[in-house]
Amino acid sequence: MLTRAQAAPTAAIAPVVATIVTMLFLRLLIQRLETWRPVPVASDMPLARRSFMQLLGGTAIAAAAAGIVTTLVRRAGTVASDFRRGVALPAPVTPPQKVPDGAALTLAGLQPLVTPNPDFYRIDTALIPPAVNPPDWTLKVTGLVEREVTLDFATLLTKPMIERHVTIACVSNEVGGDLIGNALWLGWPVRELLAMAGPKPGADMVLSRSTDGWTAGTPSRRSPTIGTRSSPSE
Repeated sequence: MLTRAQAAPTAAIAPVVATIVTMLFLRLLIQRLETWRPVPVASDMPLARRSFMQLLGGTAIAAAAAGIVTTLVRRAGTVASDFRRGVALPAPVTPPQKVPDGAALTLAGLQPLVTPNPDFYRIDTALIPPAVNPPDWTLKVTGLVEREVTLDFATLLTKPMIERHVTIACVSNEVGGDLIGNALWLGWPVRELLAMAGPKPGADMVLSRSTDGWTAGTPSRRSPTIGTRSSPSE
């Protein structure tokens, strides 16, 4: 299952959690065996039985917790996929520049110029990735601005979109690492959003905050585009 091209990164969580729970359980058993000593049946049998039941109960709770987490992760991935299938992206008003002939080199070990969707790297900062229903999604601009702005997803899709080939790399990507990808992205420039809000003097950065609390700071002169990947390159 984990080797399938369409397998989500969260598919690895279930076997990892199961392995951790099993290792912890075996460690507890080994520790008990190392400290075990024969005892008279009449004197310490209730205590030994109580310890065994506590160990068994703790293991059952840990296994149940692992199962619940795994179920929630899988459910979140399924819900997010359903949400994505229900979104129709608009056509861009400004198409991307044509990739020059010969720009894509077919050399052994060299990644393609445009990264296929299944191969594009992904980093999750939350144990359970959030699944946000587009009708419930909102974008708010507050802080050092003349006018606070709130957009819902339907309104965002009515904005004049542009398409660009953009390369994105993780800050922890090593030289020659795979945490980097180049794709065709569709979005609305953040500069247009900031123009609606009217930044006040002294506002020198955009602080982005996701629904799960993750934050990222971007200098206001280099704000990216609000959007998503527009088309697969498979």
